[in-house]
Amino acid sequence: MAPKVPTLQPGQVQTNALPNVRLPGVDIGQVETPQIRFQPQNNLSEMGQTIARVAGGLYQQHQQIRQEQIQKQNRVVLRASERELMDAELEILYNPKSGAMTKRGRDAFSLPDDTGTAYDKVADQIRTKLNNDEQRAEFEEIYSTRKGRMSEKVMVHTGREMQVYNDAEIEAYIANATTLAVQSGNPAEIATERQNIVDKRLEWAEDRGLGREQVEAHVLEDTTRLHSGVISSLLSQQRDVEARMYFKQFRNEIAGSVLPQIEKSLQAGKQNGDAIRHSDKIISQFPYGTQGVNKRTWMDEAAKVQDPEVRKELEGRLNTQYQIFEQDAADAKAAQGEAAKSAVDQWERDSRRLIDRGGLAVDALKTLPGWYDMPDDVQKSAIAYANAMQKGPEKIETDWGVYTELRALASTNPQEFAKQDPMAWRGKLANSEYEQMVQVRSTILEKKPEKTDELLFGFRSVKQVIDDTLEPLGFDVTPEPGTPESKAYGSLMDQLEKRVIDVEKRTQKKAGTQEIRAELDQLLLTIPGKKGAWSALFPGGEPFFDQPGQRAFEILQTVPADVMAQINAVLKQGNQPNTPENQIRVYREYLKTPAAKARGLK
Repeated sequence: MAPKVPTLQPGQVQTNALPNVRLPGVDIGQVETPQIRFQPQNNLSEMGQTIARVAGGLYQQHQQIRQEQIQKQNRVVLRASERELMDAELEILYNPKSGAMTKRGRDAFSLPDDTGTAYDKVADQIRTKLNNDEQRAEFEEIYSTRKGRMSEKVMVHTGREMQVYNDAEIEAYIANATTLAVQSGNPAEIATERQNIVDKRLEWAEDRGLGREQVEAHVLEDTTRLHSGVISSLLSQQRDVEARMYFKQFRNEIAGSVLPQIEKSLQAGKQNGDAIRHSDKIISQFPYGTQGVNKRTWMDEAAKVQDPEVRKELEGRLNTQYQIFEQDAADAKAAQGEAAKSAVDQWERDSRRLIDRGGLAVDALKTLPGWYDMPDDVQKSAIAYANAMQKGPEKIETDWGVYTELRALASTNPQEFAKQDPMAWRGKLANSEYEQMVQVRSTILEKKPEKTDELLFGFRSVKQVIDDTLEPLGFDVTPEPGTPESKAYGSLMDQLEKRVIDVEKRTQKKAGTQEIRAELDQLLLTIPGKKGAWSALFPGGEPFFDQPGQRAFEILQTVPADVMAQINAVLKQGNQPNTPENQIRVYREYLKTPAAKARGLK
């Protein structure tokens, strides 16, 4: 079968929708598909034109959409860029540590340039991130607007700080100029500084744009302060005449409100000046210390002054001056006394050294320079020392009272002990005790307290035990130096210390209170035969113990009953309790009476 070729019916073309084709951003369903009909004449040409129109419309829509996208992108980029500028502005202006608004005084002067440079640096960094000319153009407008507003803030802040700084500087300048003028007191310097003050104040007023009245008020305030200071300084220097002349010259440059006070000060200054001039004249005509001149002489002269206010001030000044002269004289006399004492001490030391070397006998003492200037007690001490040394140092006996006093002083007040002159001890201490005290003094001066304590043989512990034992029994444990009791107490201290040292050597340990007390009990049982020994502490020179370890108050058991009754009656009369310590004390006093001796009590 022969193939069939499709044929179109004349003037018949079936209309269908376009295929499902999409363009970006375009809904094809919204585009109306024209009905195309072929006409017999020029149908193909018309169809081409129609297709061209459709394609052109689609392109225009595409371009419009693209342009909207670009504009949206520009807005996002520019918004971010402006936000970066705002961040920079916040950092540059308001950073708590480095922000422009934290700068004060002179530190704010460079802010306009510094902030502009910092802002431009940030803007340059932003510009590198812009993508097209439209972004760049619009960014420049944003940058220019924001920078202008920021610069205005900075300029206002800088101007305000400059004004504050300028105000402070002008006040400091004027204050310094005023002080220099006042301190100098020189008319030429005062005039120079006065002119400087006025010139600088006028410059400042011009900077501030002040009116004439305001300028004059400021200048008057400055000159008032200057002239008041100068007048006050002159008056304080008793230059009252110059002060009055200065006031007369510059009165018109001083504010009226302070004139009364200045005039009052000038009047007081004149009275003070007159009193000083009268005082100088009186003291010159009637010098202190001159025969026949006393305070009454001065006051009689002061009474001749007519002005009562000046006379009153003059009398006060003369009275004060007289007291000063009296005190000066007393100080000079005291200084002479100190010098004399020092000379005596030196003479005493020199004489003892000569005696120690064997080069000075007793008879030769009077040949020493200054002998007849020495007090009697110094002369007697030197003679006694020379006599003792002529017998030989080995024959000097220790004064146990002095020895105890020295050790007590070294123990309780070592610095005072170190001031003692060892030469003063030489005639009162045997060689061993003398050398010991010299060594104690050396250890104190060398600041070796452990060595000092070692040389004092536990002096504090031994003394405490003795005092605790004897004081409750009525014995005086602080006897007067030089008395028999003092020597006996010192002897007891020495003997007890030696016993304690022996105990420590035997036991190889430090003796405690119990061991020291046991040795004291034993010691008190003995009666040394030598005169002035510790036994002189007791009535009749006998011990208060009759066996080892027995306490002293046990002797009360041997007191006759009638005597004990009398003792208790005495205590009752004195409102004192019948304690063994009180009974022993009264008994000791009774033993000194003739009645006790008549009964053979001792």
